[in-house]
Amino acid sequence: MSKQINPQQLAEIVAKLLTGDAGEVDSHESFSGFMTGIANVVCDFCGGEVVTDAAPLDDVWYVAIRGNQSLPDAFGGIWREVDPGGDLFVKPENSGQAVEANSTAAPVVPVAVSQRSTFAADGYRHAKEGLPASQPAGAPSCAAEYLAGYREAKRELAQAEFEKYDFGDGVFVHDHDLWEIGDEADYTRIAYLEYPEDAQEADLHKVTFHVRFNANGTFSEVYALEVDSGNLIGIRTAREEAAVSV
Repeated sequence: MSKQINPQQLAEIVAKLLTGDAGEVDSHESFSGFMTGIANVVCDFCGGEVVTDAAPLDDVWYVAIRGNQSLPDAFGGIWREVDPGGDLFVKPENSGQAVEANSTAAPVVPVAVSQRSTFAADGYRHAKEGLPASQPAGAPSCAAEYLAGYREAKRELAQAEFEKYDFGDGVFVHDHDLWEIGDEADYTRIAYLEYPEDAQEADLHKVTFHVRFNANGTFSEVYALEVDSGNLIGIRTAREEAAVSV
């Protein structure tokens, strides 16, 4: 059971972890692992999953987290500021010569928890607006966060289509999780139908539920197929009115 937690409490937990004993964090690679490990601890505590390993983004280090009901938004993350030069591990002495920072503890710097990264938020918003996915500038992690946000919104749209799909009067639906296949435009779910006329010991009827999007981000088709026969099942709910005017 995930503990309910707000962003301020989560930031305090992360701050304590980051400003404690960091071990050997004397390189970008080891610090990435250090922050990613902290993100995994946070996920163990409050739910969610790490989307990407920690990486430098402009003047912060950032690790993205896909949250659950414990977090205030679909995407969040942990970020940690670095100095203006982007150098986390080498500090100048009074003489101006650079020396290695104390490797037994990470430098004490501001820590925060964001509700959703800028890149994930952009992708999420574009998908909700029916726009095609774009390629954000920056490090590969920026594009990964953007696409994660975009796909999350598309999954939500596909889930909404599943919930209003009419499988027929009196039909009880047992369903499995929605997942992606092919590319980000195609979402499929397995469902098991129980018809009112079925005997109590009868097997459930397996169907696959499909939601497809056009390349421009708008809906293409929504349908369900019975696995054994290949027949269309149920009635597609009204999507014809959803034509997007550009």
